[in-house]
Amino acid sequence: MRVHRIVLENPKEFFDYYESGTGMIIFETKAVFGKSEELILEFDFPNLSDMEHLRVSVRKVHPQKTPGRDTRNRVVAWVLPHQRRKLDFLLNTVANSPSPVTFRRTYTRHPVAMKAAWSLAHADLWHPCEIRNLGLGGLMLSASSNPPAGTRIMINFTLPSLDKNIRVLGQVVWFDREATGKNLMGLQFQPADGEDGLNNLQRDLRLFFRRHEIFGNATGCPNNEDVEYYTTSTSGMN
Repeated sequence: MRVHRIVLENPKEFFDYYESGTGMIIFETKAVFGKSEELILEFDFPNLSDMEHLRVSVRKVHPQKTPGRDTRNRVVAWVLPHQRRKLDFLLNTVANSPSPVTFRRTYTRHPVAMKAAWSLAHADLWHPCEIRNLGLGGLMLSASSNPPAGTRIMINFTLPSLDKNIRVLGQVVWFDREATGKNLMGLQFQPADGEDGLNNLQRDLRLFFRRHEIFGNATGCPNNEDVEYYTTSTSGMN
């Protein structure tokens, strides 16, 4: 799987690449892509802590020859159907962004299926649970029992693609019950060692999310695929 990174200096530059009439994304690059090849477009928005990724399929490649310059390829790519909700989110967010300075969004939650355990903050009695989604600011888990909203609990889990154990403090902000009888809890991270702890946690999570997006599975475990990176920016194309 190959990854092409597009660096934006202004959020609204996304519309320079997206063609609303056809639903295609068009960009130029020195890289050579084949027709029908699937790749990942990684958009680097200003003022965002995360990249946004879209899986696309190459529809057309038009070589652009200019005297005295290297040949560039104009790539026309179609966003895959299961990525439409993500594309709609990007279009809505960018359209409602008045300026790069005010462009912000809440942390995206990534669907996962990861075994974990929770305990009251100052206890050592662990209850098995499953993390259903995970973001830089918190997570949702499913468990057979749950503390009331407002309770601070410890969550212990392993990021499989990094083989790294995570233990983080969180506050229960909501809970609900599934038809199966399982309890759902929404947690907001509150690392016990303050801002540095949150930054370290988010650094590990960003790496996991990159693998989660690229390899397209709930665990983030790498597949046996070679990943190649190419970059396009509005200040210069590679």
